[in-house]
Amino acid sequence: MSEAFDVLFAAQAAGVEAVRPGVTCESIDHATRSPIAAAGFGQNFIHRTGHGIGLATHEEPYSVKGNDLLLEASMSFSIEPGIYVPGQFGMRIEDIVAVTNDGVENFNNSDHTMGIVD
Repeated sequence: MSEAFDVLFAAQAAGVEAVRPGVTCESIDHATRSPIAAAGFGQNFIHRTGHGIGLATHEEPYSVKGNDLLLEASMSFSIEPGIYVPGQFGMRIEDIVAVTNDGVENFNNSDHTMGIVD
């Protein structure tokens, strides 16, 4: 689990780092998926990377393969990759971010250390 968490931590950070105006939603998904797949957990990431935060619970922009919507300043959304190994464990790290004029603002400031819940 610890190895998978380290991979997930790096993948989530890569997704946040990839956010800036003019990149596609798909590229954010790719940024989180690539390190997870490279570590051998690709088949265990079973959902989109994120979704918009606004008037509805889930809305555009959806960070998912095939979504070529370009990010614009003031868009806010989640970046929440996960790794789920059936019968063993599941984990997800989620931050809410906003696209700024020149990058990203991360609204989360909580510690991202691994916690185990029975």
